[in-house]
Amino acid sequence: MALASRPVPPGPSKLPVLGNLHQLRGGLPHRVLRDLAGVHGPLMLLRLGQVDFAVVSSRDAALQVTKSHDLNFAHRPQLLAPSIICYGCSDIGFSSYGDYWRQMRRIWTWRWNSHWLSCCSTSTGSSQEEER
Repeated sequence: MALASRPVPPGPSKLPVLGNLHQLRGGLPHRVLRDLAGVHGPLMLLRLGQVDFAVVSSRDAALQVTKSHDLNFAHRPQLLAPSIICYGCSDIGFSSYGDYWRQMRRIWTWRWNSHWLSCCSTSTGSSQEEER
């Protein structure tokens, strides 16, 4: 039984190993992507090497992606180096979005705010005046 293929956005033709890397040379990357979006539309699929990228180049499509489909795009890939360095990608910067990531974000925000408030709440001028 074959898996149902998901619909993918249009994109330029790809080379077997390089993907679309050959189409990104020869100019500034944002201008090359703008030109490709003019041909293929505001949402297109590019393959850079062996990794697929969805490129969003219009305001409306970007709002839809970030507001409606944000959980689908919040996934982070499990890479080898962060997996080794960050104890199996358990760091806030490399862990996948979910309950663990939200808990880590709360802890980090609490620690950052408490450190920031303790640094800013003590003013050196008033303590020097009290000593005199």
